[in-house]
Formats: sequence, structure tokens, C-alpha cells
Amino acid sequence: MAVPGSAYTGFGSFHSDNIQDLIAQSDSDYRPPTIPPDICMPEFPSYDAMMTSLLEPLEELGSGGCFGKALLDRGVFLLDRKWTFLNHGAFGATCLPALRAAEVWRRHTERQPLLSFDRVLLPHLVRIVRLVSRVIGARSCADVVLVPNATQGLWACIQTAARVLHPDDAILTLDIGYGSVKKMVKEVTKRFPVKHVEVTVPLPPVGDASSADIALQIHTTLEQALKSHGHVKLVLVDAITSNTAICLPVKRITELCHRHGAAVIVDAAHALGQIPLNVSDWGADIVVGNFHKWWCAARGAAFVYSNGDLDLDHFRVPRPEALVISHGYGHGMLSEFSWDGNRDYSAWLALDASDRFWSSLGVDRAREYCVGLLRDAATLLVKDWSTRTLVPLDMCHMMALVEVPVRDEHSTDDNQKLTSDNAKFLQDKLHYQYSIEVPVKCVDSRLWVRISAAVYNTIEDYQRLSAVIREIFPMSV
Repeated sequence: MAVPGSAYTGFGSFHSDNIQDLIAQSDSDYRPPTIPPDICMPEFPSYDAMMTSLLEPLEELGSGGCFGKALLDRGVFLLDRKWTFLNHGAFGATCLPALRAAEVWRRHTERQPLLSFDRVLLPHLVRIVRLVSRVIGARSCADVVLVPNATQGLWACIQTAARVLHPDDAILTLDIGYGSVKKMVKEVTKRFPVKHVEVTVPLPPVGDASSADIALQIHTTLEQALKSHGHVKLVLVDAITSNTAICLPVKRITELCHRHGAAVIVDAAHALGQIPLNVSDWGADIVVGNFHKWWCAARGAAFVYSNGDLDLDHFRVPRPEALVISHGYGHGMLSEFSWDGNRDYSAWLALDASDRFWSSLGVDRAREYCVGLLRDAATLLVKDWSTRTLVPLDMCHMMALVEVPVRDEHSTDDNQKLTSDNAKFLQDKLHYQYSIEVPVKCVDSRLWVRISAAVYNTIEDYQRLSAVIREIFPMSV
């Protein structure tokens, strides 16, 4: 802690230690700040006591494999039980420990705002960054910053990269990428003299293609595009696609792009929690991901990992620049991103609660439950509806697309063309009439439900979805 009466050591007029110095310390030298005693609910003597009370019951549930509705019965998630909630992939669901942790940090701030922002906040953000760096498998905690969401992180990274591209250089994306990222790339092509190359991934795959066949097709298609567009300097790729729920071979794609001189930014919004994450192993230049989705953290927390350990055989993406210039500007990446003005930072400060939640529940056991549940659910729907999944299930983890057996009883056309309007109509019907929350997608002029398998779901949720779809489309199955 800064010595009373000493000069400012950090940026601006904050009365706390220099966070660039703190993040640069080795694990053996670093000493985390003490959590203030009032960071807890009134009935507990300390933050640790509060967390222990919340987490001990989870250890018993996790060790016994008691997932599903047992978590809702214990109030671990606040989901309204009247809903059949199959859309965790959209915005996640915050676990109770993270909610409580964020709440006590907000209360702490309101008791003495200057103490909280001026002296407590920044050292604790360093503590959290060091923690989440280990969670995501970063090479160094100095390569990681926090952002409010993956969208802001990606926009900061894409803008920074576009500024150093030369005229006629190109940014390449896959057509199965996230919609807002496509808009970002479209916008930077207006602001900077760069081109956009979009590669089409044929979906659904032809015939009985295996996951290896599909991965090879994506690899071949991408390689052809890199060869035919010699000025591709930046490739944007999803770890797990949002619209189609496909887990892409990021490491292999990264190696391919680097061989062709292109840097890689990975949109890993859906990755943390669904898969064991090790961003340094991917070798990508930048990885951006969310904590609020599958890590069940408080909303408003995401990360940017900027790989500081790459050679220069390909175009080098600069360290991302924060979207907001404030007191930390010019003092280093962590300083630039850690303070963007006076706002609620509790979601960041509560990230340790999500980490402790998964440690108590057993992240490997929980992931095994969810992946197994997804396979059972998709298999059930495919059998009941006589349809198919978009891709083989070994390309999916906790989300998958299953075709809906849509058939107009007045039509004799087996190849009727459906649109996103039909998808919205069905999703609204499921929402308003049946209290089922599940997204409906239109891919290849057919409708598909994108089911999620979260730790609180059970097979009964998908049995109800199956029955309702058969009620809506009785002539189809």
C-alpha cells in the first residue's frame, strides 16, 4: 500500500500503487491486497466467511454429481421456474456467489466512494487480473486486461489493428461469424483503406460428413482464400460460433493463418466454461472472451488477451488500445483499460466468486454433466422429430442446432424455403404461448433450435420442448 505522505505512484491522482508495477511482479513477489472487512453481507464477519457459507453446500452437490434442478432448488441460480430455459448461450445466468460478491462491492463503494475508487479499486483489479489470467491460461498476466463485454473488447482490437494496415490489405472473416463482428469489419473498411474478404462455410454439410471432414473442408476453404487474396493480414475467427454452435479448430486455423502472414483475433465469447480454456496454447495474436456466459459471472465482465510471445513472421497486431482515453492513457495496457471513468466496477471485482463457485462445484464434473446432457438432449430431439443436428455432436460442447420438423400441412413441397421471419414467429410462439426460451435459427432455408445445456438443465426440459414442437407441427412427425 502507498505510504501516507508519499508522491503519486500511479496514473492520475489515484492514491494507490502503480498497477503496471503490480502486474509485472512475479508470483513469488506479489502480495495481494487485503479485502476490506466491510466487503460482506451484514450477517457475516468477513468476505471469506460469506463465500464459505455460499460455497460449502455446492461442494456436496458437486461431489455427488447433483446438478440440474438441485441447483435451482438451492437458489444457486435465480431463474424463474415457470420457464423452460434452454438459452443459456445468449446471456448466461449469474451464479449466486457472484451476485452476492458484486452486491457487497457496490455497498462498499457507496459507504465511502472516494476510499473505494481512490485507494481500493485499482490494486484489487490487479488481483483479479492475475487470477483470471490463470483461469484462461494466459502466458503472462501482463497480457490480459478486463473489459465490460466481448463486443467492446473486439471493437477495440479490430480498430487498433485496422489503423496499421496498409491500403489494399484485407481482413478475412467466416460467414458463420458473429453478426456484430461483421458490422465492425464493415465499419473499419469505411474508416480505413482496407478490404473485407468473407469466406463461406457450406452448412449444413453435404451427406454424412464427419467432424473431421467438416474441419478439413473449413481448413481447405480458408487456405484457398488466403492464397487467392494475397493481402489478407488479419483473420477473425470464432472459438465456438454463436449462431451455429460449432467448435472450430482454433489452433490449427491460427497456424494456417500465420503461415500465410496473417494475424488472428479469436472471438471466444462462448469458450470459457464450455471448454477447458488455454489461450496461450492456441497461439493466436488476440483472444477476447466473456465471463458472464458459461462462467456464470456477474454481467459486465470480459477479457482481452494480447499475446506478447509471438515471432514476427506474420503481420503483428499492436497491443489493443482502449476505446476511452482517460487517466491511464500512455501508462501501459492495463492502466489504459482499467479505468475508463467513474462507473460500477463490481462485476470485475466479483470474478473471484465465480472462480470459487466452479472450484467448489467441480468444473470438470459440471462440464462433463453439461456435455453429456447436450448429447442426450440432441439425440432425443433428433429421434422424436426424425430430423438431424446441423453438424456431428462431437463438434459441439454445450450448444447444438437441431432441425425443427416444420411442414405446412397445406403444402406438398418437401423443399419449402423458410426465412428468418419464420424463425422469429416460432421463437415468439414458444416464448409467449409455452414459456419456452430457446432461439430458433434459419440456416439453409430450414429452421433449427439452438439448444443449450447448462448445469441447471435436465433432460425433462428437452422432453417438454420435443412435445411442444410435436404439438405445433402435428403433421410433421
